[in-house]
Amino acid sequence: MILRLIIPLMSFALVSCGTLPDTRTYLPLDADVRSYVRIGNYQISPDNTVISFIAGPTTIGPVKGQFTDFSGELVITDPVEGKASLAAVLKVHSLDAGGGYIEKTLLGSDWFSVDDWDIASFTGGLKSWNEDQTGNLSGEMTIRGVSREQDFNLVLTCEDVENCPEKWVGFVARAYLDRTNYGMTSMQGLVGSEVQLTVEGTLKMESQ
Repeated sequence: MILRLIIPLMSFALVSCGTLPDTRTYLPLDADVRSYVRIGNYQISPDNTVISFIAGPTTIGPVKGQFTDFSGELVITDPVEGKASLAAVLKVHSLDAGGGYIEKTLLGSDWFSVDDWDIASFTGGLKSWNEDQTGNLSGEMTIRGVSREQDFNLVLTCEDVENCPEKWVGFVARAYLDRTNYGMTSMQGLVGSEVQLTVEGTLKMESQ
C-alpha cells in the first residue's frame, strides 16, 4: 500500500488509493476447489510470503518497497464455509523503499517513528465467505502503538501457483486504512490518507 503503516500482516501493499495504478484482482477459489485446501496452521514468513507497498502520489511517482522482517500464521479451520484467522507481526525497521531520503522520511518521526515503535501487528478472524467467494478478516491493527479495528479482504487463489490446489494454494489479504488514525498526519496535501496494505503468499497443502 507512504504513509507509515504496519504491517502485516499479511504482500503488504501500502497504497494511496485513487492516485496510484489499479491493484491486481485475483480469481478466488469456489467452494468445490476450496475443499482441497487442508485444514491447518500455516506459517507466514519471508520464505513464502511478500509484504510489499506502493505509496503516493509524490513528485517522483509512486514509492515502492516492502517489509522484509515479519512472522505470522494463517489458521484455516473450515476452507469451504470460511473459518480462518490471520495473525502477523512485522519489524518496521525492515522497510525497504530503495534507501535514500524517502526511506529515511518514512521511518522518521512524522511517519512510522521507528525509534519509538518498531513493531506493527494485526490479529483477526474470518467467519464466512462472501457471494463473490472472497472473505472479510476482521480484527485489530496496531501501528505506532495505536490499535484500531481493521478489515482485510482474503482471497484463496490458484493464479500463478503450480499444482494448485492439490499441493499449493495462493492467498492474498488486502486492507484499506486511514493513516491519520495511527497518528501519521504529515503531508496530507501531498499524500492521500487512505492506504492499501497487502499480504500475499503461498500455502503448502501436502503433508510434511
